[in-house]
Parts: sequence; C-alpha cells; structure tokens
Amino acid sequence: MQRRILISVLTILMTVSFQGYSDDKGGFNPNGQPPAPHEQKDGYRGITDGQHQITTKELEKLPDRTWVSLKGNIIKQNGKNEYLLRDEQGSIALIIKDNVWQGQEVKPDDLVSVNGQLMHEQTHSTIIVREIRRL
Repeated sequence: MQRRILISVLTILMTVSFQGYSDDKGGFNPNGQPPAPHEQKDGYRGITDGQHQITTKELEKLPDRTWVSLKGNIIKQNGKNEYLLRDEQGSIALIIKDNVWQGQEVKPDDLVSVNGQLMHEQTHSTIIVREIRRL
C-alpha cells in the first residue's frame, strides 16, 4: 500500500516538473507589430574581410555557406522552423530550430541579432540560424 502511494506521489511530481520545461521553451510569439521598414536602424551585416554593412542584394553575391550576422525583426512564422526576418533593406528567410531559441521569446517588435550560415537555393536564399539574441 505504501509503495503504491509513493509511486503515485512520484508520478505526480514528475508530471508537474516536466510541465515547467515545456513552458520555458521560448520561440516566436506573433503578438506585436514590427516597426515600419524605414524606421529600422540596423541592416544586414556579412562577416567578410572588410566587416562592412551590406545590403540584401549583396547577400545574394556571397558564396554559399558563408557565415553572416544580421540584425532586424522576425515578422512572421512561415512553417514549423521557418521565419521571415526584415530590416530596412529587405527580408530573408530564416530556419531556426527549437533548441536555438534557448528559452527566449521574440515578438515582431523585438530587434534581434542572428548568426548563421547563408544557404542559396534556386529561387531564394535562407539563413540557417545557429544563434539568436534579442537586443
């Protein structure tokens, strides 16, 4: 009898403690309004030899698998791990896996910095994000 009570209590404790982990997952929260493109101050920055700011068009000229650092607003979620980042120069698709969020919640009006790898596909380019920080 005591063994059953102990097992029941342990089961309840484990259930309650695991529910806390699911709530701290973080990720994109679509509530909020991104700033207008002309009000955004930071643009794309590619990690290149010159370390100068580049435009969206220049991103297209960078080689595949180039590591880049970008600042902007994640304005919407297009799929499970697919998002759209916008700055005053334009927008680019992001792929952000759940573990990259590290408990951070990001809204469209939050300025973020993302670091990742530029991947060119036939019709568009994508950044596979390895790190994201809310600024």
